[in-house]
Amino acid sequence: MTFTTLNASQLINKKRAQIAVLSEELFQLEKEQFMTDATIDAQTKKQMLDDLTTAQQFVLTVNELRTHHLGYPGNFKQNSPLYHHFRQLEAELPLLNNIGDIFDEGNARLHSKKWERDILNLFAEKFGLTDNWWGYLTSGGSESNDWAINQGRSLLPDSIFYHSTGAHYSITKSSTNFMSEAIPTCGPDDERINVDLLTQRIQENYERLGLAANIVLTWGTTKYGAIDDVWAVKKFLIAHHIPHYLHLDAAHFGGIPNNQIGAPIIDDIRSLGVHSISVSLHKYIGLPQVKGVLLSVEEPATQNAVDYIGQKDTTSCGSRDLLPFSTKQQVLEMLKLSDPNDYQRNIRYFEARLNERKIPFIRYAYSNTFVIAEPSSEICSHYQLSQFKNDTGHKKAHVIIFPYQSQAQLLALANDLANDSKAQSDMTLNFKQRVLQTNES
Repeated sequence: MTFTTLNASQLINKKRAQIAVLSEELFQLEKEQFMTDATIDAQTKKQMLDDLTTAQQFVLTVNELRTHHLGYPGNFKQNSPLYHHFRQLEAELPLLNNIGDIFDEGNARLHSKKWERDILNLFAEKFGLTDNWWGYLTSGGSESNDWAINQGRSLLPDSIFYHSTGAHYSITKSSTNFMSEAIPTCGPDDERINVDLLTQRIQENYERLGLAANIVLTWGTTKYGAIDDVWAVKKFLIAHHIPHYLHLDAAHFGGIPNNQIGAPIIDDIRSLGVHSISVSLHKYIGLPQVKGVLLSVEEPATQNAVDYIGQKDTTSCGSRDLLPFSTKQQVLEMLKLSDPNDYQRNIRYFEARLNERKIPFIRYAYSNTFVIAEPSSEICSHYQLSQFKNDTGHKKAHVIIFPYQSQAQLLALANDLANDSKAQSDMTLNFKQRVLQTNES
């Protein structure tokens, strides 16, 4: 008689398969029992069964799309067994409403602020904030930036709001209620804010009109992954004694763990001289919900006490929610357990494949964004590439590289770009000379 000993992975896979069969059998029994309820009419029953089929097909479709999603920021990493168990626990939770200030408990006790604070603590540690900070989890980077812009306005009511034409498009929406100036970037394929023009306008408006500066800079622009020269702006403001509020939009790069080699890390926002910072949890962190982190080195300027909720109203949205256990676990795993080479591994691989095929690109030093001439609509659609025009009207697209992507995916894209006649024509005509000047490996 021969005995076979299963290793841990084989045993886990065997148990998982058994559980999947039992779960499906249990679901079918429960579904049939539910559907026999006499109060459910035939039309509603059909609608629910159709919805079930549609949902099951949707899951298959989006998970297939995930395998060639290369044009927008989203790090679809594999999560741990703890994360998945936490997701199961969250399915048992009632409504949790984190209304009001993150540090106030209020009258309503059905909330998950403990986990919200835990998540904020992880980011405060990442950004070098050991004490005297405030923040909350937002609905995304746009809300985080909006809170910061309003904070600057509250602290400096006689101010002008400055932002770059290369900043995220939501910044422009937030500026409509204020005196604002959009400062040009450094050039058609250089998405950094023009520091000389910015500081010139700040100085002119301060000396002539006495107006302080409320500024949003970007650490990883949307299209090119460029980083504004925060230090140069801060040094100017200090040297000229100009009152200011400085917010940093780090939606994408702000989620990169501090241990990553060759990455655009931020590990001390106080030494950088910013008053607040925003990070999108659904980008590099890879959260399956659209959420953001807002951290400030100062308390909110506006703190209205609301008797109905028994606490202060200090956030932009008021009510907010999150998947508390799994969100904390995913942030913890990303910030604490990532391999130091995760960020650069696929960047180096994709860059080598493009160079081998003589495909020009622009990539800022430390960025994971490759800007290329716009390929055919078939390639853009299949790989879900973002398409845009630079300041001179030339059509571009970009590829954003993440650790979860397989090298087979990246090789397939490189091969398709090399064989794409439209991309080859556009690259030769509009793009090749610029790469020699601005490409940073």
